[in-house]
Amino acid sequence: MMRQVLSSLSFLTVFGLIVPQSVTALTCPQETRPVFILAGQSNMVGSKSTMTTLLPSDRRVQENVLWYNEENQWEALQPPTEPLPFTLYKQEGGFGPEITLGQTIARRLQQPVAIVKYAVEGSTLAEDWNPENPDSLYYAMRDRAYQAIGQLSLQTPQPVQIAGFFWMQGESDAKDEDMAQQYEANLSTLITQLRQDFHTPDLPIIIGQIFLRENHQSYHPPKTFPWGDQIRQSQTQVHETTPNTGLVETLDLPRDEDNLHFNNPGLMELGHRLAESWLTLTCPALTRHGTF
Repeated sequence: MMRQVLSSLSFLTVFGLIVPQSVTALTCPQETRPVFILAGQSNMVGSKSTMTTLLPSDRRVQENVLWYNEENQWEALQPPTEPLPFTLYKQEGGFGPEITLGQTIARRLQQPVAIVKYAVEGSTLAEDWNPENPDSLYYAMRDRAYQAIGQLSLQTPQPVQIAGFFWMQGESDAKDEDMAQQYEANLSTLITQLRQDFHTPDLPIIIGQIFLRENHQSYHPPKTFPWGDQIRQSQTQVHETTPNTGLVETLDLPRDEDNLHFNNPGLMELGHRLAESWLTLTCPALTRHGTF
């Protein structure tokens, strides 16, 4: 048993992994170091992001946002943030919604925040992220978050708090009828397992709703997603029946020419919307244009 980290978070070392024993959800505002987990598939990765068109002002170091990088170390966030070691296809530098998500929350809270991400292109919830599979991406994500939180707790004098979970996924499940029909139950299972593993029954969960509709067509290469509406309905249903969750619409966000992935402006707006949803859910006294 290692030392307790102040009053809000304690850890246990299991098989060399630092595991949270008790984690308190964020109460807004509070003198803590909030940690946010981002997970999902290619639109959380930022597969179609490009540094070549990113404005210099958006490339700056974000001193108020800590990022768990490709070397599994905390540093001030600065694009590019991708690829990470588990990114499958994106080789050139890019970014996901984290570059606006963290900054939006940090500025509103007027305190630093930290982000750890685990997203894999083409992954399904039904198989790849299913917590019932002991080898699933869910446990790889969870263990990376454990490790990141444990390291951060030793580097900051503030109490470390798990503050929220952001999920942008569902496109791959929209290609298969059985996966689409199981999506509501599978997402509920993931949320339940996540809150249990982080000992935070009211952990805020923000779901990015996929923009695919029935028989959505993508290009380069051409693909058909027959069950997009089913996934969207399932995400809505989970939001409406699960306490302390938010749902973010993405139908109008700018896309790449492949009609499947967000482009730079779309990813940056997605980050803003995810952040605003978390703020509305967790810190309702903070308006879009100011603080208390």
